Amino acid sequence: MNKGSSEMTFWEHVDELRFRIITTLIVFTVCAIFSYIYVDQVLFIIRQPIIDLINNNSNVKEAFKGVTDPFFLKIATSLYSGFFLSIPFTLYSFLRFIFPAIQRGRFLFLSMTLMFSIILFIIGVLLSYKILFPISIKFLVSFIPTNSDIPLFIFVNEYISLIFSVTILIGLVFQLPIIALFLAKLGVINYKVLSLGRKYAILGTFVIAAIITPPDIVSQLLLSIPILILYEISIIVVRIFYNE
Repeated sequence: MNKGSSEMTFWEHVDELRFRIITTLIVFTVCAIFSYIYVDQVLFIIRQPIIDLINNNSNVKEAFKGVTDPFFLKIATSLYSGFFLSIPFTLYSFLRFIFPAIQRGRFLFLSMTLMFSIILFIIGVLLSYKILFPISIKFLVSFIPTNSDIPLFIFVNEYISLIFSVTILIGLVFQLPIIALFLAKLGVINYKVLSLGRKYAILGTFVIAAIITPPDIVSQLLLSIPILILYEISIIVVRIFYNE
């Protein structure tokens, strides 16, 4: 399927895109089925912040809203987990579509970019799961009145959907250096543009953090700082590879 980009017609590009989409969907389906086999173990890991909270606070309880929730919980968890597992192949297909004719001398560049992209995604996911969510939940639960017997119900389906959505979004936000590298390759930006846009980047970072994270200032600050660091890394990377 990989012909030289200069030799490919419009319809050959369409065929290449269709091939990449179909293979990615097949890999995603296989990963989702595999995830369903171990869905109970996955759910236990994802629910760990809540379990820790329940052990330290008798007011907090897990709950389902309806009788169909347990079924949809396992289906949604399998689909989300399948998406996570298929990310390396999805990123690889995306990069191969952008660069359909990778010469041997550039294959190392593609491999390093792919590996760096996966590492950044994993760091973003771990940051949200290990730090942002536990701190956010504890901060919000701390507002329960002292010596109160009022129960706080955390609906499992909503929690699972929230944690997967936020972790995926943060993982994608952490692709900032990769995106900057590609935009620089296309000639859209250079390191001077990024440097001059730093003050706008700071403002945009806090806006993005406020949208993605739970509604507390602690989480927003914890997310904003790594994004700003990634922005500075993007400037350095673009300057090294495309110093124009």
